[in-house]
Amino acid sequence: MHKCKNHALNGACHSLNSLVVDALYMGYRSQIKQTRSVGRPSEMRRRRKAKTRRSKRQINEKYLSKESNIPSSDEVAEKTLGRLHSLGNQTFAVFPFSEYFYDWLVNLKGVLSEFELNSNVTVDHQFNEECSRILSNVELELNERRNKEASYDLALRSLSEDKRLLKRIDEAHAAKLGQMERIKNSEIKRLSGTIQDLKEEFDHITQTKTGIFRATSKKAKAQKQAEAARKLSLAQDEYRLIAPNFSAQQQILAKEHTKVQQPIVERIQKVQKEINSLEIDGSLGARRAACEAMANAINGLLRRKNAPPPVS
Repeated sequence: MHKCKNHALNGACHSLNSLVVDALYMGYRSQIKQTRSVGRPSEMRRRRKAKTRRSKRQINEKYLSKESNIPSSDEVAEKTLGRLHSLGNQTFAVFPFSEYFYDWLVNLKGVLSEFELNSNVTVDHQFNEECSRILSNVELELNERRNKEASYDLALRSLSEDKRLLKRIDEAHAAKLGQMERIKNSEIKRLSGTIQDLKEEFDHITQTKTGIFRATSKKAKAQKQAEAARKLSLAQDEYRLIAPNFSAQQQILAKEHTKVQQPIVERIQKVQKEINSLEIDGSLGARRAACEAMANAINGLLRRKNAPPPVS
C-alpha cells in the first residue's frame, strides 16, 4: 500500500514537471516570436528610408544634370549674337526678293524669343522697347521694299514704251536730216549748173566782137558782160552759202530734237536705274542694320545685368 502511494506521487511529480517544461517552452517560443515580430517593422522602416534617400538622391542628381545642361546667359547671348550675324548677312539671290521677307522675319523673331525664354535670361523694359522698335522699323522698310518690287512689271512696261517713243522721235529726226540733205544736194546741183551756164554765157559775151558795122556795140557788150558777171557772182555766193545754211538748219533741228528727246531720255535713265536697283537684293542693308541693332540691345542688357548695384 505504501509502495503504491509512492508510485502515484512520483507519477504526479513527473506529470507536473512535464507541464512546467512545456509551459516554459511555449513561453520561450512566444517570447522569440514576439521579439521577431517587434524587430521586423523597424527593419522595414530602415529599408524604406534608405530607398527614399536613394530616390531623392537620384532625383536630385537628375535635376542637377538637367540644370547643368541649361546654358548660362552669356552662353545664350553668344549663340544669339552668332545667329543674328548670320541673319544680318543673309542674301537673297533670286528676284523677287520680297518672297523671302516673311521667313526671314519669322527667323529673326524666333532667335529673339529663344533668347528671352531662356531661364537664365531676364529681360527688362528697356530691352523690350528697343527690340520692339527694331522689329517695327525693319518690317516697315521691308514693306516699302515689297511695294517697290510690286511696281517692277509696271516699270518694265514704262521703259519699253519710252524706248519705242524715243525710237520714233529719232527716226523722225533722221528723216528730217535726210530731207535736208536731199534739198542741199539739189541746190548744189542746180547752182552748179547755173554757175556753169553763166560762165559759158560770160565767155561767149567776152568773145563777141564789136564794131560800127556789127550788131553789138562796145557799150552793149560791156553791159551784157556786167550783167553776166553779176549773175555769176550771185550764183557763186549762193553756192558758197549752201553749206553754212545747211549747217545752221542742222543745229536748229538738233536743238528741237534734243528738246523733245531729253525728257524721255531722262525718264528712261531713271526707270532703268530703278529696275537695276530692284534686281539687286536692296533689303540687305536694312536687315543687317536691324540685326546689328538687336545685337547691341542684347549687349546692353548684359551690361546692365552685370553692373554693380548703385551705392545708396
